[in-house]
Amino acid sequence: MLVGAVAASRVVTQCMQPACDTRARRLAEANAADMLKVQPPGNGPYILGGHSYGGAVAVEIALLLESWGHEVGLVLVGAAS
Repeated sequence: MLVGAVAASRVVTQCMQPACDTRARRLAEANAADMLKVQPPGNGPYILGGHSYGGAVAVEIALLLESWGHEVGLVLVGAAS
């Protein structure tokens, strides 16, 4: 399992948003803000991943985090649409 391959010192969280809002940028903004609450700034690099549409959202989250000055170490995308 991929989560088991991530370094044990990393926090692994699952971001979920209401299904009614499927705009990638809006989902990315909400999830990025939630990520910073769980893994505060300075504790990066951030490792992101997503499957299908979630892969597109993961890329948007990475772009946002980098634009906010945070380090993104890896983005894993499976079967992105």
